[in-house]
Amino acid sequence: SSRSSRRWVGLLLAAALGVLAVFWIGSQPQQDWVVMDIKAPDGISLPGGATLVQGTRLESGVLSTGPESELAIQLGDKLRFTMLPGTSLELPEPPGRWFGRNRRLHLGSGEIYGTSGGQKLGFELVFSTEELEARLTGTTFAVFRIDVASCVCLWEGGIAVTPLVGDYDVVNLEKRNRVWIFKDGREPEIKPLDANETMKLQMTDDAGLAELPDADSK
Repeated sequence: SSRSSRRWVGLLLAAALGVLAVFWIGSQPQQDWVVMDIKAPDGISLPGGATLVQGTRLESGVLSTGPESELAIQLGDKLRFTMLPGTSLELPEPPGRWFGRNRRLHLGSGEIYGTSGGQKLGFELVFSTEELEARLTGTTFAVFRIDVASCVCLWEGGIAVTPLVGDYDVVNLEKRNRVWIFKDGREPEIKPLDANETMKLQMTDDAGLAELPDADSK
């Protein structure tokens, strides 16, 4: 009886360790955020003191661009976006292989133009600001934030925008449109893209996803 009990305890411990191993492996990211393009690097701040060169793999944390700087980063073969001058965002960890695949990217200020290259992301990504949450599927999009409002623009794909101020329903934005969510709680404003937004979004969509450079640093 004692020997049988020890055998069952051993089996249970082995099973528990197996489950933990599977969970740990499944929670590890398959792909990293990688620096793709840089403009005016002196004005760019990266988390963790990473070296700012093409191919740098980024840690999670706050990224920011100065008044003349731009930074393009890409998550493997899933998502690429460009931070325009004066942008600050909080970058999440890459999604896990099987578990921990919901991610939130918070935009504090500025503008981002991004694309998933016409394909579904394969994980849940929410862009958030103080005024809204924008849930992406597979899409070419832009997110802006200024002092009085936040804006989401859609070129292709799908975005569901949830206002965080005022009592308003989720906006399932139609392509070639934008929605402004105002800090003071006034009704969201939905309009077609203007000429400047159209130009930038079309360029972003045409560029698609890039071939990843060799990593320079981890």
